[in-house]
Amino acid sequence: MKQARIKVTDRPDLYDWLYEEYTGDIPMYRSLAESHAEVLECGIGTGRVAIPLANSGRIVFGIDNSPAMLQRLEGKLKEQPPAIRDSIHWYRADMRDFDLGRKFSFIYAPFSTFNYLLTIEDQKASLAAIRRHITAQGTLVLEILSFSLYPKWLDNEPVMRLVKEKTDPKTGKTVAMWKFGKFDSATQIVTEERHFRFYDATGKFEREETVFWENRFFFLGEMRLLLEASGFKTVAVYGDYSFGPYRHTSKFAVVVAKPI
Repeated sequence: MKQARIKVTDRPDLYDWLYEEYTGDIPMYRSLAESHAEVLECGIGTGRVAIPLANSGRIVFGIDNSPAMLQRLEGKLKEQPPAIRDSIHWYRADMRDFDLGRKFSFIYAPFSTFNYLLTIEDQKASLAAIRRHITAQGTLVLEILSFSLYPKWLDNEPVMRLVKEKTDPKTGKTVAMWKFGKFDSATQIVTEERHFRFYDATGKFEREETVFWENRFFFLGEMRLLLEASGFKTVAVYGDYSFGPYRHTSKFAVVVAKPI
């Protein structure tokens, strides 16, 4: 029997290890959400963005369909002060079809969450669900990855490259992540194999674990048309976390939209 592939969202410990130092987007989301008391995050994950927003005074509602990610979030919240724990409300729900029974003036899907929707049907279903939850004058923010982030993807070169290596100062153990990706231009889906290699304090290899990451990439014009077909108009596009313009070399696009 073929073994099921382990997805990134199945291993929130490795996800946090990889992205624990990724904080450049936090000030941007704090700024965008500043005038909104309650916000909704689609893909709350382990709380990387939600916890800082709660610390800045927002009440954060979040959905995610990964039990493992939500379990890790729950563990993190137990370590937070009561005021922060009480400011974050999370639900296990699919962003393609959810119903929280309320509307929000600010909804966001950070860090390429929307790219996890691999088909047009899933993307439209998600935007329809979001449309039902946003107020008439509300703001939607979608952060989507750009092709320029990994220029070698179109070449489909199956060459492993080292992404991150870190030694735990307490245990002396080291974890290194290597990866390679394959891009299918017919579906606009890139699949990455992420190989995590574990070493003991002496540098001896212990084991390797492989997880898979899939994203569906958008051109900006395509994203605009998708939003328009789903009842939104694009009001701003940024190419960095400092609200700079979106350019050919931008690694991602932060798309801000309003209901039509």
